[in-house]
Amino acid sequence: MGADGVRTSHYPQSPAFYDLCDEQGLLVWTEVPNVNGLTFTEAARENELREAREMVMQHRNHPSIFAWGIYNELYNMKMTEPPEPRMRALKDYVNELDPSRPVTAASHQPRRTELCAIPDVLGFNLYSGWYGGASEDMGKAINAAFAQNPKRKIAAISEYGCSGSTVQHADATFRLPKTETRFHPEEYQARHHWANYRAIAADCRIWGSFLWVMFDAASDAKQEGERTGLNDKGMVSWDRLTAKDAYFFYKANWNPERLLHLVGWRGTETAEESATVMAFSNVGAVQLYVNGKLFGGRMPDEVKTVVWEKVPLASGLNEIEIRAGDFRKVARGTRRPPNFPKVGKARALTYGPKDHLLANYFAINAWSKDFRYVAVLETEVNGRLAAAGERCTLGLVDTQDGNRFIPVTTTACWNFQEATMFHWLPNEPDTFVFNDLRDGKAVAVVMNWKTRAERVIQHPVAAVTCDGRKAISLNYSRLYLTRPDYGYAGDGLDSRARVEWPEDDGLWLVDLVTGEAKLILSVAAGRSLMPPTKRVPEKPGNPLAYYCHVVFNPSGDRVFFLARSVDWFDKVKHKIPGWNTTSFTVKTDGTDLRRCFARDWGGSHFNWLDDRTMVVTVYPKEIGSGAWHVKFTVGEEEKVHRLAPGLLDWDGHCVYSPDGKWMSTEGYFDGTMMRNWVLMRSADEKVMPVGSFYVPEAYRGGHWRCDLHARWRPDGKQLGFNSVHEGSRQVYVMDVEEDK
Repeated sequence: MGADGVRTSHYPQSPAFYDLCDEQGLLVWTEVPNVNGLTFTEAARENELREAREMVMQHRNHPSIFAWGIYNELYNMKMTEPPEPRMRALKDYVNELDPSRPVTAASHQPRRTELCAIPDVLGFNLYSGWYGGASEDMGKAINAAFAQNPKRKIAAISEYGCSGSTVQHADATFRLPKTETRFHPEEYQARHHWANYRAIAADCRIWGSFLWVMFDAASDAKQEGERTGLNDKGMVSWDRLTAKDAYFFYKANWNPERLLHLVGWRGTETAEESATVMAFSNVGAVQLYVNGKLFGGRMPDEVKTVVWEKVPLASGLNEIEIRAGDFRKVARGTRRPPNFPKVGKARALTYGPKDHLLANYFAINAWSKDFRYVAVLETEVNGRLAAAGERCTLGLVDTQDGNRFIPVTTTACWNFQEATMFHWLPNEPDTFVFNDLRDGKAVAVVMNWKTRAERVIQHPVAAVTCDGRKAISLNYSRLYLTRPDYGYAGDGLDSRARVEWPEDDGLWLVDLVTGEAKLILSVAAGRSLMPPTKRVPEKPGNPLAYYCHVVFNPSGDRVFFLARSVDWFDKVKHKIPGWNTTSFTVKTDGTDLRRCFARDWGGSHFNWLDDRTMVVTVYPKEIGSGAWHVKFTVGEEEKVHRLAPGLLDWDGHCVYSPDGKWMSTEGYFDGTMMRNWVLMRSADEKVMPVGSFYVPEAYRGGHWRCDLHARWRPDGKQLGFNSVHEGSRQVYVMDVEEDK
C-alpha cells in the first residue's frame, strides 16, 4: 500500500514484528495498553510501570521505533480518579528509561487539555463523518483540536476512518450510514477516506497520520456491520484476502507503482437514474465511458482522485469503464427496472474456519416451517472428494440467535453438489429426512431434530413430494462411477457396474411413512428412447446407463429426471468421455414415460412452474455450443419456448419463485472467475442482474467446486445459496423485497 509508519494499537507486538519493521524501514509508534480508562489500585499502577519498563527495555534497540505511547482515549469510560497525575508519572518514567525517544499518546477528546499537555508529542483520534459530523468536516475538526490546545504547534492524527464491507454496496454519495446498523457500504468508506485525507494532507501542522485500521479485526462488543464481533474499518478483509476500495486510494497516493482503480467495481444496484463515479489514479488524466460511450475526462485532484457526479444510467445492466493511458478498469452494475423486486446484498449465515453448504440441492427448501432454521452441512473436507464413510456434520443455523450453528447429527452420504439431499417433512413437526450410511448401507433417515427420534428407510432419497409422504430413490453408488461429485463413495449400494442397462434398478417410489419401496421405472425401460452406447475396447470400464436429477411436480403425480449414458468410465481417476443426456418425465406409477424434447437437446438444470410446465436448460446441438433456458408443457413437448433469447443463452440453476412471477438463474464461473446471477420476470421475460460472485482458485476444481445452487425461501422473501467469494465455502442469503 505504501505506508511508511505503523501504530501498534493498543499494546506492544512480538519481536518478529519489530524485526520486520526494521528491515522494511517502517516507523513504529508502540504503546502500553492504557485504553479507555484506568483502574486505580496499587497493583494496577505497578503493573502499568512494569509493562512500560518491559516495553522499553525489550524493544529499545529496534531502530524502527520512534515513540513510546502511554495511553489511548482515556475518559472513554468512568474512572474513580482523574488520570492526569498517573500519566505524568508514567511519562516521566518512560523518558527516564529512554531519553532518546519522545513519549506520545492518542486523545479522542482535545478538550481534555490537561491530559493532552502531558506527552511530548500528541495524536488526535478524529472520526469526522463516522461518529458524527460529515467526512468533509475533518479540516474543521483539526482546527478545533488545535484551538483547544494552543501550545501544540504540531500533532498527529492518530486514528481516523470508518467501516466498509466488501459485500455491502451503495452509490459513492450514499448518506452517512448509522454506525450501529448492519449496513456499512464499501463505497462510503472510500469516499470518507478521500474526504478525510484531503484535509489531513493539506495541513502542515500534521506530522503524521495513522488510519484505523489496516485489517478488519475481532471486536466482541461489535453488533454492527457485516458480521457480529467484527470491527470492519480495515483496508483489507479480516482473512487478509480482499483489499477494499479505500486500500487503493492510499496505494495511489503512497506507492509509486502505477495504479488506476474504479470504486464500486464489485458491482452495485440502484433504482436511481444517475450515479456518482469515483476513481483513483496516479497515472494522469482519466476518461470515463458509460455503456461504451465517452462521458468525459478529468485530471485527478491533489490526492489522486477523480469524481463524476450525476452519471446517467440505462435501465438494467450498465457498464462503467475508466481509462488512463494503457490502463483500463471496468465495472458492471444494475439500474433496477421498474416493478422488479429489490434484491438485498449477500450476507453470511455461516463462517469459517470450517466450510459450510446448504444441506440439499438447488431449488430445494432448506428453511424450517417458521423460517427460523436453515439446514446446513459443516465439513473440514476441501480440495478433494469425501472418502467412503467420511462424515460431516448436519446442523441447523438459528437465524434468530445470531446465526448460531446447532449440530444435530452426522452423515456419511454427502457430496458438494447435492449435499445429503435433506428435505423437511411438513407432515411431521420438526422432522426431516436425509441420507446416511448405516451398517454399511446407504439409506434415508427420518429424524425429529428436537427429540432425535429417528426411523431408517432402506432407500436413500433423491426427491420428496411437497407433502413429505413420498420420495424417489436412485442408485447413488452407480451415479458415483461417472459423477463422483453427485454420488456417494463406497459400496453403500450395489452399483451394478458391469450391467449396462439394468432391469432391476432405476427410479424407486418410496413411502416415507411405511418405508415400502417399488421400482417404477428400470434403466432398461428407457433404453429405446435414449442414444445408443458403444464399447471402447482400449478404455477402462464398460458402457453404462443411469438415472439422476429427479424432481416431483407440485402435486407429486409426475417426476422429471435425466437419463444419462457413457461409453466408458474410469472409476479410479474419475474420468469419462462425456455423457449423453435425455430429459424425461414419467408418472409416479411408472406409466406415460415422455421425452421432454423431440430433438437431441439433452438437459442440465430444471424446475417445475406448475404441474405440467417446466423450465430446463438444454444444449441444442444445432447451435454448436452454448445453452438455452427453455420452457415446455407436458403433453405439448413439441411447443418448446426459448426464454429471453440473447439474455439467457447459458446454463443456469433455474428456479421459479413460489408465486411463479420470477425466475432466478445463476451459472458457472466465466473467464473472469465470476458466477453471474440474474432474475427474469415471467410475464415479459425482462431480465435484471442480481450479482456476480468471485470463485477463488481453490474452489475451481470440478468435483469440489462450489456452485451457487440458489433456492427461494417458501414465502419468496429470501434467496439462499452457497458461495466462496469471501475465501471459503459458506452459506449466504439475500433479502427479496417487492417494489412498492
